[in-house]
Amino acid sequence: MNANRMLIGMFILSTGTLPAIAGSICQEESTIETIADGGIRHGRSVATDGSILVVGDYSADNYRGAIVIRQWSGGAWAEEQVVYGVDSDDEFGASVAVANNVVLATASESVDGDVDIIELVLGDWTRTGSIVMPEGWQCVQRGLAMTDTWAAIPLVHSDSGFAAVGMWRQSGGIWTIEQTIELGQASGIHIDMHEDQMVIGWYEADGVTVYEGLVEVYEVDEFDTWNSTAAIPGGSAYLLSGQIVSIFDDQIAFASGGWYVTSNEWPARVDVLNHSPGDGWVETWSNVVGDSYQFNDLDLGDGIIAAVIWDSDEHDGWQTVIADPATGMELSFHDPGGEGHGPRYVASVGEGMVLYDVTLEDGSREVRMRPAADCDQNGVKDACDDLLGAADLDANGELDRCECAGNLNPHIDVNVDADDILDVLFYWGTETGHGDCDGDGVCGVLDLLIILENWGECEG
Repeated sequence: MNANRMLIGMFILSTGTLPAIAGSICQEESTIETIADGGIRHGRSVATDGSILVVGDYSADNYRGAIVIRQWSGGAWAEEQVVYGVDSDDEFGASVAVANNVVLATASESVDGDVDIIELVLGDWTRTGSIVMPEGWQCVQRGLAMTDTWAAIPLVHSDSGFAAVGMWRQSGGIWTIEQTIELGQASGIHIDMHEDQMVIGWYEADGVTVYEGLVEVYEVDEFDTWNSTAAIPGGSAYLLSGQIVSIFDDQIAFASGGWYVTSNEWPARVDVLNHSPGDGWVETWSNVVGDSYQFNDLDLGDGIIAAVIWDSDEHDGWQTVIADPATGMELSFHDPGGEGHGPRYVASVGEGMVLYDVTLEDGSREVRMRPAADCDQNGVKDACDDLLGAADLDANGELDRCECAGNLNPHIDVNVDADDILDVLFYWGTETGHGDCDGDGVCGVLDLLIILENWGECEG
């Protein structure tokens, strides 16, 4: 036996999974098409925790509204389940959130404007109750957020029009309001939460100047009180800073400006701040997209930003972009099944997967779940490809088959040669990362063809 192949075999048997990604959920890509009585708003709200996909369509059944739920279970995506609004014209599903096997969805046009609770009961997603708004306050259509134990719901006062965020805590299946965070003026609101942190974007707030916007960071203490720990004003009139906000592991991102919402007053930009002990929130990345652009959504998670951007100068100017704020690098985002030809609105990140909406050329709508990092475009996260063993032998963080097609031993040489053919033959028919040149999960004839097509020294 070739010593190199013996070493690789021992590596696969002894390690199994890499420590950095042990316990990862290895979902496959998925698509959720418009339901039978769905409308043009399919996918205008989405949420995922990685293993549960929630897609809202508040126009379904003549604006009664519906949400579609799909769960990763037993190594596959389960069949979709649909939950409808209670009454006609509820616009149920205008905003959705998911955590700890609980889904929350707004029905902002219903009589009471409450937030519905949907839970998994005996294998079926079932409406089990609702979160009732406090007297004098109404739920706002957009911006719902939650964690395992908390829900943050954007509110507007029925008389004054002032903005607030209601904080509900869940214990034993009962949701109780613990706090109302009031801005003291009218403003649009966007919220995101992660564990014991929350960020609120009061994007129409007046500060020193009008409509400059305000981004506030909150943390919950041992007494279950949410306290403001940082306030970041926009600083310029009509900047609308914080129109979209996101938080994840001591990092926040927020959008400002934009062609549409500021009437071309300010270019669209996104800022990323990291929390540093002793220094507070420090800006680590800022990206001005351009004068003709508008952010429709962004979500921060797992070290990446998924953003939906609209370019008003382009007929088909809607993009779903994945970026790495640590390096400032835009990542390649594979979109199988054809690019969308119309509006895109939302994106959500969970467990290294991105859930986003697409309008197709015929006007139909669908929502797609794709890996953020998928260099070989096989619909599986690169980290999960590596779980099969020895898919990154030079340990540089990139799958070997993406660096040089056909070269299975980049830690030894930079050539596609006879050794690579011998490796494929040795692992023929097995499910292993090593020897799998095309990323289909099995060593076979297609891998040999890739080696022959790329025979010789690797380029670059």
